[in-house]
Amino acid sequence: MAVFWHILTLFILLAISFAIGYFLSFYVLFKNVKTEPEKETNSDEITKTPVATAVDLEQNVESDNVEEIVDIVDETSATPATSSLTEEEKDEKIAQLAAIEVSEDDKPETLSVARGGKADNLKRIKGIGPVNEKRLHELGIYHFDQIAKWGDREIAWMDGFLSFKGRIIRENWVEQADQLAKGEDTEFSKRVDKGDVSSSK
Repeated sequence: MAVFWHILTLFILLAISFAIGYFLSFYVLFKNVKTEPEKETNSDEITKTPVATAVDLEQNVESDNVEEIVDIVDETSATPATSSLTEEEKDEKIAQLAAIEVSEDDKPETLSVARGGKADNLKRIKGIGPVNEKRLHELGIYHFDQIAKWGDREIAWMDGFLSFKGRIIRENWVEQADQLAKGEDTEFSKRVDKGDVSSSK
């Protein structure tokens, strides 16, 4: 009988030891999880995230989108040639040109015939319609580069010839001609090429 109680006591002690060990392990595990330091939020990382995202998007643009962007840039660059002068400065410039006493020596350089037998379409310049183009041809003005070379005295002479006081300056003929002579388009010239400007047909 004593042996039985001895074995029972030993079994109970083992069970208690096992239980204590189990709960201690659970407690330590729970404590480690709970006390694990939280990762600090770095404000710099937060503020940098949008920038990094934008860079990633830019680096991963597909070739088709790049071509579309290039088309948009080309369209933007094809705006009408504009003078660096303000409207007030243009008025002052027109007044100065009107005060110039011109002579035949101020007549722009002309040609007897168009180079290569083919004149530029001067109607691609905003402000020059069929009538003015014909008068320019009769004078010997056939090409954009001829108009692009006009200085103040040539412009003053042409103002008198065409009876358009200030129109060449106000409509930026020289600037437009210079752009077209370089093979570049203006918004107006593109409309002319498409047949959208009835007065230039």
